[in-house]
Amino acid sequence: MLTLVSGQVHLWQQTLAVTPARLRQLGALLSPDEQQKASRFCREQSRQQYAVSRGSLRLILSRYMMIEPQEIRFGYGPQGKPFLANAIGMTIDFNLSHSGQLVLIAIGRDRSLGIDLEQVRTATDIVALSEQCFSPDECRLLTAYPPDQKHRVFFQLWTCKEALLKATGVGLRDIEHIEIVALPQTPSRQVQFSQRSSRQFSLQLIVDDPDYIAALAVERKGAELADTLGRFRSI
Repeated sequence: MLTLVSGQVHLWQQTLAVTPARLRQLGALLSPDEQQKASRFCREQSRQQYAVSRGSLRLILSRYMMIEPQEIRFGYGPQGKPFLANAIGMTIDFNLSHSGQLVLIAIGRDRSLGIDLEQVRTATDIVALSEQCFSPDECRLLTAYPPDQKHRVFFQLWTCKEALLKATGVGLRDIEHIEIVALPQTPSRQVQFSQRSSRQFSLQLIVDDPDYIAALAVERKGAELADTLGRFRSI
C-alpha cells in the first residue's frame, strides 16, 4: 500500500518502450471500454501508447486504493478530465501525460492537479502557434530569449498553460484565461502566472531533460504549499 499525505503529490515515470510481455500485462488491466477505445486507434504505436499509459495508471492507483487494477472505475468531467468514480472515502486526484517515449503520472490528495509533458520538437512552427495560443505579453516573453533557446522556452510556456488547464478541468478553449508572466531559470522552481479565477495554484517546471519539458500545477488550499512534491518513482 502507498500512502499520500494531504496536499502531497507523488510523481511517476514510465517508458512507453516496453517488452511485448509487459504490453500484454498492462493491456490486460484495461476495462472493456478502454480496450475497445484502444482498438479504434489506426496506428499500432498509438494503441500501444494508450495501453501502456492507461494500464500503468490503473496499476499505480491500485496501490493507493488497495484494490485490483481492474476494479478501478473512472468518471469524466464536462471537458473529459477523468476522476475516480469508486474512491470511497478517499479524495485522490490524478493526471497523466505522455509524449515521445515517456509517460508521467501525478497522484495527489485533497486538491486538483494537472500535469503536461511535451517532447521538444525543433520542427514545430512556434511562431504560428504562439500567435494562436499565447497572449501578446507571452509572445514578447518568448521573443526576449536567444534564437537557440526559443523552442525550449515555447514548450515551457505551453506545458505550463496546459498543466493549469488540466488542473482546472476546463480544457484548451480557455487557454487565453491563463497567462505566464515569468519562467524560472532552473526547473523545480515556481513559475509566475496570472489567471482569471479565484482558485489558486502552484505551478512548477519539473523535468530537467534536453529532450522533454514537463510542468505540474497543484491547487492551493489555505496555507502555502511547501515541499509537497515528491521525486519521480518508476513503475
